[in-house]
Amino acid sequence: MTQQEIFDRTVQIERHIKHIPSEARMPISALMSWSAFNAGMARMGVGLVNKLATTTGWEELQTVLALDSYGVTEAGALSLTAAQVTTSIDLAAAAALRLAGARPEGRELSMSTFTDRRSRDLVAAHPLTAALDTWATGVRASPEWDLLKKCRNQLVHSTTPRHIYLTTRRPGPLPSSEVAIDGRNHAIDALVHKFSAFGEATFGQFCDAVQTDFPDQG
Repeated sequence: MTQQEIFDRTVQIERHIKHIPSEARMPISALMSWSAFNAGMARMGVGLVNKLATTTGWEELQTVLALDSYGVTEAGALSLTAAQVTTSIDLAAAAALRLAGARPEGRELSMSTFTDRRSRDLVAAHPLTAALDTWATGVRASPEWDLLKKCRNQLVHSTTPRHIYLTTRRPGPLPSSEVAIDGRNHAIDALVHKFSAFGEATFGQFCDAVQTDFPDQG
């Protein structure tokens, strides 16, 4: 999907929650919109690593964006993508919980709310509707979500070992650096593509679940 197509999904599902009182609907609508924005912004990381794959692409980035470090740009693409996709999924989870009637006090809810012992009573008192529950359970059980969380936690809270390839300036594909996550090396460009695709798919599935659980009443 394009960035616009991702956001257009929020317009579609707005019709399915329009019967909800405005004081509840407005924050839910905002959460869904920002979830879409973040899923779409992850495409920026994809664009960066695609340009970084060739010498001419890297030269274009240097000219257009005034960048001067290949390594910083590459690491930034991963950090940006991991952050945007994590945020998109957390915002969708927050919207799902609000659709179930949960009303946070202070900090917004997220996917971690479902597994946080301190939120056990809140989750039990506000069970998700059927399709959204299947969606949230599937996300938490997915290997992509597990890898994304580990990557994001390392980028934010600890060091991320990197194996940097020394490259000469030549035409053709340039090899991507690797990062070690949970004892396994992953090429940065592959992670960026994987996380972005996962974010788009997860947001699309969230929208499908909302449409299923809250039929358009015309």
